[in-house]
Amino acid sequence: MPSSVTPPGVPERPGPRRAPPPDYFSRRVQFKIFLLVCVFMLVVVMMEKARDPSMYAWMGFDRVGEATRTPDSTPSPSENRVPVQREPSTGEIPGLVQGPRRPETPWQRPAERPMDRLGQAETLAWNHVWTALRRADRDTLNRWLERAQTGGTLDRTSGKAMIAQLAKHWSSFLKQQGQLLTQQREQLNDEGHKEWTGILDQLQTLWSETYEPALELAASDVSLSPPQHQTLQNVQDRIAEFAITKIRDNTLHRAVEQEAWFHLLDILQRTPEPLLQERSTGNASYLQLFQQPGEYRAKLVTVRGSARMISRFPAPRNQYGIDHYYRITLKPMGGPDNPILIYALGLPGQFPVPREPEIHVNVREEIECAGYFFKRLVFRSRDGLRTAPLVLAKLPRWYPSPVTRSVSRPNPIWVSVGVVACLATAISLAWLAYKRTQRVASSHQRSANQTLSLSIADDDLVTAPLETLHELAQADRDTRSIENPPRH
Repeated sequence: MPSSVTPPGVPERPGPRRAPPPDYFSRRVQFKIFLLVCVFMLVVVMMEKARDPSMYAWMGFDRVGEATRTPDSTPSPSENRVPVQREPSTGEIPGLVQGPRRPETPWQRPAERPMDRLGQAETLAWNHVWTALRRADRDTLNRWLERAQTGGTLDRTSGKAMIAQLAKHWSSFLKQQGQLLTQQREQLNDEGHKEWTGILDQLQTLWSETYEPALELAASDVSLSPPQHQTLQNVQDRIAEFAITKIRDNTLHRAVEQEAWFHLLDILQRTPEPLLQERSTGNASYLQLFQQPGEYRAKLVTVRGSARMISRFPAPRNQYGIDHYYRITLKPMGGPDNPILIYALGLPGQFPVPREPEIHVNVREEIECAGYFFKRLVFRSRDGLRTAPLVLAKLPRWYPSPVTRSVSRPNPIWVSVGVVACLATAISLAWLAYKRTQRVASSHQRSANQTLSLSIADDDLVTAPLETLHELAQADRDTRSIENPPRH
């Protein structure tokens, strides 16, 4: 059975010696600790910088993590992909007569039409007049009515020609409706036929006694009375309503919508901005404008958010003095990541504006706009065609950041060189600390081995235990003999 006790006379072999604990008061250990703390702080600073999205702006990413975002399997309520929808027919537009269909008559009133039969017939009459006019004549009539409302006058010869043209189309409508009333005599009883014949007579009286005198006075230097001002205002409102009925959602910019487009822009440029803010219906969210375009059509709304892109476009030829406008891509406040497109007549001072030959400029500025909601416009994005609410505004209200941000971006080459240099420095410091630690451990191991070999080599010079015991016994006997000498 093996024994753990070393037999007598056999030298005991020492085990491996452990390295002594580090001396934290020595300069060498303090220097290594300082290097480790520096490396740790460098890693913390790099992690903090990696969280800043602006560090990746030079790579072309607008939002960090957009590429790794997993799409939602169910479409959100604000899905703005272009849906497949049929073109609405003229029957869905109250009072609008287009195409080869038979002209609509006042007595063929659908259930959703108003009960005021004279007002309905008057609306159809102005719709007929407006449709029969050429585009240039409609613009001239609209500008003439605006100048008459503000105290301006029109050339008398041009005014007489315009009034004669309006009277011609008004009489054409009455004649057309009289023929249809005669042809469809069997659909009405005697009382109904008599009632609608009287309505057509009232329309003729309305033109000759109300509209025509007010238009003739507007073409002269005579001042208008308040009722005549109201008459011209009613005509102007009806023309605007007819133009707005041409607007279609989920479409591109259409030529037929230019009349309503420039009519609203002209109102904006003639109205002071504070008054627009005062008359606004209030703040409108993205979902409200996107899901209820018909409810907000041609109404003043207020939108606020972060402007992400400014584009400058020339305006089509028009007689309102508008030669260009700016398109602002707005990320609405508190809404989804879908934009609202704002077409503004101007921008605030010191606001980033595209310079020639640039057309677009990327920005991140907080703005607020009060303008007319126009329609849900189709635009092209990176993943196909999408739709966005379109608002016409005069001048956005800018809320600049109190901290001035530099528009210049760091050179990507120098950024890459700095990152590589930091990594190389951290690796070098770690490698240097590791090598110093290994060198100290090796020196301790060599000193321990040298001490062990020296003690084994000199083991034969040490006195054996048995001899030591004999020497001690002999010394004890000598001591006793001295203390107790023999007696004779």
